[in-house]
Amino acid sequence: MNVSVWSMVQFSQARQIAQSMGVKDPKLPEAGVAPDQHYRRLVGEGRQTDAVNFLAHALPRYEMIAWVTRTVGAIQSDSTRKPQELRGMDIARRWVRDPVDEVRRQAWTMAENMEEASPERLLLHAIFFSGGSIAPEDLPPVHAPEETSAHLGGAAIQLAAYRTPSPTAALAKALEMGEQLTVAG
Repeated sequence: MNVSVWSMVQFSQARQIAQSMGVKDPKLPEAGVAPDQHYRRLVGEGRQTDAVNFLAHALPRYEMIAWVTRTVGAIQSDSTRKPQELRGMDIARRWVRDPVDEVRRQAWTMAENMEEASPERLLLHAIFFSGGSIAPEDLPPVHAPEETSAHLGGAAIQLAAYRTPSPTAALAKALEMGEQLTVAG
């Protein structure tokens, strides 16, 4: 089912999203600017990486992870992934289908065992920090700051895009996929 991306956004102003991204005055959008207006401005100005980050922070965490998983999967074919990256994508896809804590913790373990930085590793970290305690299961719960998952998700898309021969085209594809977000498995 296709859903309007902006109907999912729980922020009423772009400024609120930018603040969650860590943007400080004077670079904040003006008060009263709607999230979709600011996003369109970023895209129109050719600021694709800023638009990816903005959308990652604007979306609810589950929808953001679903978008990042699909986008990272689409930017690079599974047939070209290293075995660890392929296993990482399998875990990410499993979490999108069934976002349970057991799979979230598997994402952490897999990410921590990956030898190098990759879009898949960032995606797995984004999943782990998307909700639930980040402390070991036998300790009292500790929660990551809300924006951590979005920072990692946006970075995963950017790294995937910049590993292609045409980062601009890959970022455009990522944004198109975000705009046409579907949340069904």
